[in-house]
Parts: sequence; structure tokens; C-alpha cells
Amino acid sequence: LLRLRSGCAAAAAPPASAEPGRFAKGMERCAGSLVLELVPLFGVARGAAALGALFALLAALLQLPAAAEASRQGRALAAIACLLQKWTPLPERDAPAGRAADPAPLVAGLSALLSALRGDAALWAEAQRLLALNMRIWAYAPPALQSSLLEMHRGACSASPELYRRSVSVSHVLDLCRLCYWVAEPEPGALPEEVTRGGAVCARPTESIRPLRRQLLSLIDNMMHDQPTQGEVAAIATAALHCRDHSLVEDVLRVLLEICESRRGPGTIAHLQAIGGAFLPLSCVVAGHGEEVDVLALRLMSLCVREDGAAEPSLGSLIGCLTTTL
Repeated sequence: LLRLRSGCAAAAAPPASAEPGRFAKGMERCAGSLVLELVPLFGVARGAAALGALFALLAALLQLPAAAEASRQGRALAAIACLLQKWTPLPERDAPAGRAADPAPLVAGLSALLSALRGDAALWAEAQRLLALNMRIWAYAPPALQSSLLEMHRGACSASPELYRRSVSVSHVLDLCRLCYWVAEPEPGALPEEVTRGGAVCARPTESIRPLRRQLLSLIDNMMHDQPTQGEVAAIATAALHCRDHSLVEDVLRVLLEICESRRGPGTIAHLQAIGGAFLPLSCVVAGHGEEVDVLALRLMSLCVREDGAAEPSLGSLIGCLTTTL
């Protein structure tokens, strides 16, 4: 912290004889070193307000090309993510005031970071993957903080859907739901229920998992604002078919059904028919996920059969399979 402060002081007080061009270059070099000096502070920060201030300062520094390059070469964002994931607890309350932690400063700091990097596509994508949308960090945060963070992403995704589609992707959102927001039967690689960070035990907010997961899934609809691709539809269908968590299958089917029933419906159903058609939701019924999933799957089956004029020969097969299953 003392080195950071002395660096700022040196940048703010140039020698009287300094040439303007040399001073500007010196300031940029100083900013590059300050970015690396800033990284360890993320490992000792406590609370959302302190982290928000650090992210805001990092955002200001990274607007300078030398600082962005220093961050790239020094893998600063990866180091920050490691510190947050292993050492920095996010308490329910701010100490010592004892009041509920306000998520606004942290969310504002992350938003400022993404805005500062919007002109550098590679660094923006890295900041998303490692920090802003790294739910391995934030899944243990208080529900209010997670909800505010996901709402920030929803707004940003609505404003720049293609950027999120290209740099985040539908598949990545589905993976986050599967590994970080599971309710039952976690898959290999899924987050544990509790972790220890900085000597504090952090637990996932179990009661809020499904509302938060639905917020995260809403990004998918925002990304596919114009027309879903066959690969995106296949990713959603695959998540519904192969997930072991019954509640996640239900939530994913709801997303797919809402897209099929919207103005993007004909294109989405055409993609579904190309990768299996009505047999895909039928497989969800066969898997025995429960009544809610069965109802959603049957609604999806009816849309597939209704849209496909050539589906009449297979309709009997569908009914036969369904009768046998039920």
C-alpha cells in the first residue's frame, strides 16, 4: 500500500524540468507498475465496499495502454481471481458497522471495469470470464449482491447482446448454472456447499439458488435477441437432456419453451427438428424428472409436431413411446 501511495505521489508531482512528452510516458509506465502493485490488495480486502473501490481504481488505471499491457503480461486479472476465489470472504454484513452489506459499490466497480475494457475485446472477455461472471467467486456471496451483479449483466447484455454472445456464450451460461447453481445431485467439478476463505466459512445461499439461477438463465434470451443458431439450441437441449438436477432440467426447459413460443419460435423449432425434433423433449419425459418437467416437455413436443408438416409418420411412434413410458 505504501509503494502504491508513493507511486501515485510521484505521478502527481512531476519535476519542474520534465518535458511534457517524457512526463506522459513516465506516467504510463508508472500506471503499469501500479496495476501490479494493486493486485495483492484484493487478497486482504474485506467487504463489498472495499472490493468495489479496488475495482474502480483498477478500471481507471486500465484505461491507459501501458497499464492494460502490464495487466496482460503480468496476468493481473487471473491473479486477482485466484485471490478472490481462495482468500477473500464476502460477509453478509459490513464490519464494524454491523449493517447489511450494500452490494452497490462492488457492482459499480465491476461495471466500471467492464466499461473501461470495452475497447479491448480480448481483455474484456478475460475480465468477464475471470472476474465479473466468474460465479465460482460470487456464488458464495450474499443473495442481494449476486442478484445485483446478475441484474447488471442483464442490462449490459441487453445493450450489447452480440458482445455477450461472442465473448460469454450460451454454453458458458449453462455451465455456470450446472456447476455453481445446482440444487441436488451435483456433477463432478461442481462447487461444494461450503468453502473456507480467509479463515471464514462461506456457504452458498441455498434458499436463493433457484431465483438466482433463473436470473442467470435470462441472459440466454438476451443474447439470442435476433435469431438463435442451431448450435445454441443444441446446447440448451443438451443441458436439459444430460443434467442430473431435476430442477435445472425444469428451468432450462422453461427457457427453451419461452423461446419457442416467442417471435423467434419458428427458427428455434426448425433447429430442434434438425437435431432430433420431438424425440428430444420425449427423452426428458423418459428420464423421469417429475411432473413439472413432463408437462413442459409435452408442451414442447406439441410445438415440434405442430410445426413439422412431415411429422405425421413419426407421430404414431411418439405416441407409442409416450404410452409405454407413462
